[in-house]
Amino acid sequence: MKTSHGLIGLLIITTIVGWIITKFDEKILLSNVSTLSLLLFESITILLVIAAITLFSSTARKELQESLLKVDITTFSILTIFSLVGVAMAYGSDIVLKHHGTSDVKIGKVVVGFIVTGLIYFLVERHRFNTKKLLFFLAMIGFAIGFTLS
Repeated sequence: MKTSHGLIGLLIITTIVGWIITKFDEKILLSNVSTLSLLLFESITILLVIAAITLFSSTARKELQESLLKVDITTFSILTIFSLVGVAMAYGSDIVLKHHGTSDVKIGKVVVGFIVTGLIYFLVERHRFNTKKLLFFLAMIGFAIGFTLS
């Protein structure tokens, strides 16, 4: 995972798995399983996996204990806020998924992510900013939006 090939491979795998999971979530939601039930099941699964890892791996257990002791109240508060925002976003995403379908949600996420990431890049990397990069970015946005709307 330290090489660029490892990173690209991981991104490809997570993208494929993300599409499969989203399609499955859509199927479950359309069969009238509530979003809260889905979120609860996913949360319980995460807790069980963490419990199993710490139960069977003394290294993971020790690392977890040491890490938890390093987290101060400010960091804990910020992580709690991020978690609550994440749950709210997951809840909202499930509602959108129920009405728009996997393809629209995933492509929309790619387009919006591309636009936001590109804008942040141009705001942060001002010293490397040039007209060629701006035109390329604008063309990519145009093609992404055109692809989504067609």
